[in-house]
Amino acid sequence: MPLGYREPVEIKTLQGHSNSVTSVAFSSDSKTLVSGSLDRQIRIWNVDNAECHEILDEHTDGVWRVAFNLDNTLLASSSDDETIKTWDTTTWELLNTFESDKLCARMNITGVALTNAQRDTLAPLGATIGKDDNA
Repeated sequence: MPLGYREPVEIKTLQGHSNSVTSVAFSSDSKTLVSGSLDRQIRIWNVDNAECHEILDEHTDGVWRVAFNLDNTLLASSSDDETIKTWDTTTWELLNTFESDKLCARMNITGVALTNAQRDTLAPLGATIGKDDNA
């Protein structure tokens, strides 16, 4: 064993997510812990009593990362829903949602002669298909 090594000791177990936890972050004062999960939720925990006092559920897919800014006034989260969201840490209100540009965003393929396979490839990349499209 390396010099100075100590076995980890479990202090508290926080339970509440219904899927894997992918990211955690402590506030700089260590009083708040934030967890992000594949259940699409961000949970805000009081470290002293191990209770969840807020659930942020604005993401529509799994949350991969959560992080505080340096002065703990903002929380940022990223998700498989292809957004980054920022939250006010005094009210836990959503402040901003940043969406990634898709390769074919704003490309309207209505009426364009494409195979179904081509349409199925372009649609997830952001291409739009109007209602009058016959394919």
